[in-house]
Amino acid sequence: MITYSSNNNRLSARPNSPVFHQFASLLVTMPGNRIAHVARAVKAYEFIGARSFQPLWDSLPLDSAGGYFAADAGQRGTQAAYEEQLLRVHRRIAGLLPKDLPTLETGLVLHDIGTLRDQGWDHDKAGAPMVPGTLKIYPVPGADAERVATLVGSHGAIPNFGVDIFPEDLARLDAALRDQLFILSCADVAARPGKGAQIAEDARMNGLTPSTLATYELIADPKNLSDKNWFIDFRLRHLLSPCVYSNLTDPELAELKGRLRLSLSAKAEADHEFFLSKFLFGLENRCFPVIRETAQGPDGRLHYTEFTQLLSFLSERVKNFFAAQGERRVILFSEPDLFRFLPGDQQRGSYLSSLKTALAAGKLSQEHATMTATADGKYKLTLRLDRLPLS
Repeated sequence: MITYSSNNNRLSARPNSPVFHQFASLLVTMPGNRIAHVARAVKAYEFIGARSFQPLWDSLPLDSAGGYFAADAGQRGTQAAYEEQLLRVHRRIAGLLPKDLPTLETGLVLHDIGTLRDQGWDHDKAGAPMVPGTLKIYPVPGADAERVATLVGSHGAIPNFGVDIFPEDLARLDAALRDQLFILSCADVAARPGKGAQIAEDARMNGLTPSTLATYELIADPKNLSDKNWFIDFRLRHLLSPCVYSNLTDPELAELKGRLRLSLSAKAEADHEFFLSKFLFGLENRCFPVIRETAQGPDGRLHYTEFTQLLSFLSERVKNFFAAQGERRVILFSEPDLFRFLPGDQQRGSYLSSLKTALAAGKLSQEHATMTATADGKYKLTLRLDRLPLS
């Protein structure tokens, strides 16, 4: 069951979409009350398609709201500027051919179907092969099952860009499919509520903030997908951003790139080129706390020395691995997984402190970064924080 808002100008209002209601009996079986999330995503899509932008502006997080999107709350800008951004999303919807809309709307309704099999990071990949069978049971006139499966399997492409989705992955999609994916991603993130008891879901639940939307537009631009320098800059911003979206300033980014060049060129210019062309492009980063918190001090400022040393060490390990095994995509983990601790937990602080001490002393060795093959043909590089003496 979903409790809908009685006000039709809220993201929590009942969607009008016949496709949503057609799949309601299936959606309600998804774990974590995902049907409520899907309902909000469909409603966001309907508002944007109808050029009704006020509900999305009203649902943006406020400066006092706190929660996950607090960093974006101070970057709201003006309502007119935000509505101009949303108008560009509307134009993408209006620019699709009528035959493309059933596929888009079906992909939006089914985008989280994979949670029935995988409730974690890979629910998008788990959902794609479920689409053909689902559409046989619940056929949608005009929906292209193959393209719906692509949308479901790639709906993490834009929010996870530079993590496990790379430029070549998006470049394989045709223009209409890229637009459909962009629109779906915008609706998906608009349906994510902020976290915290002080945030009333009926009032503030919109993650499609101005900075998020601007980032999505950059990723969806085909020109950027072929621009190596743009992707490198984006990747570096992403590695250090306080949340999924970039907040590094241009001067900070310039200083970081300068320090990396200095750090890597001390060995050889080829190391720097390897780092830029292979390491950042080929590394799937699922080790955010280690990457971010090695560079960010408690004062919020960036401390590049330890960070550049860490990336130089990891780059060397991946370079040696590539030389021995050929180029494969590498996933970075840490042991222990620092996601299990909150930022203020003493255990988390102890592991990070030990890592910084080892980096400063140049005492990281091969035993601190082990490589293993994974079942899907990738390789797992584990940063073994448990092998460091705790501070």
